[in-house]
Amino acid sequence: MLRAKAKEYLGKLSTEPKVNITLSFASLKKTKDYKNIKAFESVKLCDIVTVKILPLDINVKAKITKVKYDSIKERYESLEIGAARTNLTKTITAAQKEAQELIVKNQTRAEQIKKQIENTIKNVTAAITGNSGGYVVLHPEKNPQEIFILDTPDMSKAKNVWRWNLAGLGHSSTGVNGEFTTAITADGQIVANFITAGGINRGYLKSRNSVRRGIRCRVQE
Repeated sequence: MLRAKAKEYLGKLSTEPKVNITLSFASLKKTKDYKNIKAFESVKLCDIVTVKILPLDINVKAKITKVKYDSIKERYESLEIGAARTNLTKTITAAQKEAQELIVKNQTRAEQIKKQIENTIKNVTAAITGNSGGYVVLHPEKNPQEIFILDTPDMSKAKNVWRWNLAGLGHSSTGVNGEFTTAITADGQIVANFITAGGINRGYLKSRNSVRRGIRCRVQE
């Protein structure tokens, strides 16, 4: 199957060599070789001609890409046939410019990410340290196995709930037994509505922008 695919791929490739030939015209009308180049007097820019490569004994189709015409003498001075020649210096300069622009772009992006992370940490820190209220409940009362932080002391009526036990830490806005849309489990799974910015080593998760709802990721060694 691999060999068949390879043959199919090679069959679509052009095996003709690229040529670039410049022909200069001289007054050969009175010579015996004139009959061999007479046809060139009628060709025009973008015409396709056949180039015979004698050492390889093959014919190659090529386009006339450049002409030089003397309007006073009313004759062609030269023709350029084949792939247009490129300026190596310009090509290298363009590649260097593109690489430099990419470096600057990445540096700017890195600065934006760093600034966003700093702002996010600042906002989260202000929100957490400035919080007041809430009720801490150890459950069950005897030999407690879980810690609840609730918006009301009555567990059955609480809506905004943080629940922390041996399995992990999670937040629910639908009660103690509700859906935990923000959670970190003991085996390394993270569930979050939004990851605004930051990095997690050992799985190296990074996000520049807020990631949409429903993110699930497993951080591994």
